[in-house]
Amino acid sequence: MRFVLVLMLVVLALPSGLGQEKRLPPPVVVESFLPADSWFYFRYDGYEPHRTAYDRTALGRAMKDDLGEFLEFLALQVTELATSSLKEKNPQELQKLEGNWKQFMSSLWRHGVAVAGQIRNLPGGLDSFPYLNLTAGLRLTLVFPEAGTVKNRELFLTFLNLLADDNNPVKKRQLGKRIVHEWGDKEFRVACWNEGRHLIMILGQETVEGALEVVEGRRPSLNGSPLWKGLVGFKDYETDIRGFVDVQKFVDLMRTPPANESRLAYWKDFISRGLILSQLGLTSMKSLTFHLGFDRQYQRSTIVLNVVEPKDRSGLMKLAFAPVQFEPGKLPPLPPDAASVRVSKVDWQVFHDVVRQIALLAFLGNFTSAIDLGVNFPKEILAHLDSTLVLYNSHSEGMFFLGQGIAVKVKDELHLQEGLQKLVESISKAVGGGIEIKKRTYRGVDLTMISLPFLIPLAPTFTIHKGWLVLSPFPQAVKGYILRSEGKHKVWQAPALVAETLALAKKRAGPQSKLAAVTVTDPRPTTTLGLSLMPVIVRALGSAGISLDDSKIPNAQAITEWQFPGVTIFYDDGHALRWESQTSFEAPADWLLLGIAYFSFAGL
Repeated sequence: MRFVLVLMLVVLALPSGLGQEKRLPPPVVVESFLPADSWFYFRYDGYEPHRTAYDRTALGRAMKDDLGEFLEFLALQVTELATSSLKEKNPQELQKLEGNWKQFMSSLWRHGVAVAGQIRNLPGGLDSFPYLNLTAGLRLTLVFPEAGTVKNRELFLTFLNLLADDNNPVKKRQLGKRIVHEWGDKEFRVACWNEGRHLIMILGQETVEGALEVVEGRRPSLNGSPLWKGLVGFKDYETDIRGFVDVQKFVDLMRTPPANESRLAYWKDFISRGLILSQLGLTSMKSLTFHLGFDRQYQRSTIVLNVVEPKDRSGLMKLAFAPVQFEPGKLPPLPPDAASVRVSKVDWQVFHDVVRQIALLAFLGNFTSAIDLGVNFPKEILAHLDSTLVLYNSHSEGMFFLGQGIAVKVKDELHLQEGLQKLVESISKAVGGGIEIKKRTYRGVDLTMISLPFLIPLAPTFTIHKGWLVLSPFPQAVKGYILRSEGKHKVWQAPALVAETLALAKKRAGPQSKLAAVTVTDPRPTTTLGLSLMPVIVRALGSAGISLDDSKIPNAQAITEWQFPGVTIFYDDGHALRWESQTSFEAPADWLLLGIAYFSFAGL
């Protein structure tokens, strides 16, 4: 999460202020400018107040090495692409933008930004629910601390001028001692002004007058909100990013139908919405808070989803199963180069019931027949599965998600094999051809491979061996499990960081806290794979008319030597679900790399 934020900031502009050594006082409290009834809040302190802690981390050190140079190169390329169309539209305003941008980014890196938002007046009825047009009621307030300089104000004015045209020009007006610049209409407006040493910007349907009610103390501000007070009371480690989402407010709005419906239609719509939200688990959620920060060489994060007690949870929220025992010696033999390993617990009967209810509520009429193809799913399959679920991924067993493996502890191998065989044959008959079931033997162990139609380039494969059901999109990962189960080959070893993270997470645990999952990720394989593919991707982009200098692509070792495995611990605290992480910095997700490769080779 932090690496994504750093990448976004670097892409926006080069961090010209990072090299300055002048120390500044801690960032001022600006939450008094933000409305108390905000649904979400995000605060970034800036780099300067946390320079010492950040520079000690693996990410901070990598940014001073080839990674920083590489991201700087990407920033220049992305900026060039983003502004190419503006050069012809308004070259004078673009020149002003380029002249003030670095100073503004220096201010951002020193003092950060605070953002709060609301969503009101969502349109739509039952036909559109839950796919509502959220942007129609979006109101954002941004405060840039210590950024109220003339040049920064001119920067925002330049942005507005780039948006404006003859039919909708930028307007300037004076409200007391404030000079406000605004652009837009009744549906969407943007405005900015100085508030003392700070710069305030509003976007969406909020009016300047409405925002000033908070600034002048005529409406409650965020610094009196219980959620905000809880955020600033966090002391587990040094943090520079924090925020919250008031989920309950959002759910209440989604539950409420449009007022223009008839009374009968209103209540039918209200009940239908409530059922959908309940099955999605949203009615069991209250609020989400997050903190990101630093601790020695680690990036730390704590995410807390406040929820109702376990007995009152509904829908998908019932799927937070605990407790789980993380005992590496009792795991299946996993690939030694696994990029990720996640161990969790599943109550398969509850899982079956929740999925069935959601499918039926979504009017998937074929779902019932799909799970009743002559197979009693709960009795013939799920009853023979234990609760331990292991998800793992290894690029040596398949690029991107193709190396994904699923391992489930088995109670009764013989009866499970019979149930799965019956299910596969029933599905094959039901689809009317196109699926071929192949039986293979590898090192004396039977495995089943399902050959799908040509347009679906997968061959799902599974085996039941030595107490585990192992599945994968292709046979290679299943064969790898069989190979390692002989006890003659290297297997994955849990890093020592797991025990350290578990100990830290337990410090915040209460009497109801139960361990629900442990996830170990190693970003080095994905980083290596991504950078090895990037020259080919750059060449493909070049053929599509986007010229990039592939000599700027770093050698993977220059980045991976700063990386190390990270750990995320998932706890069910009874009143909340909590994720505690310690990492170096993550590589881009597999799906992102796959998407880049796909669109590149498709010629964009």
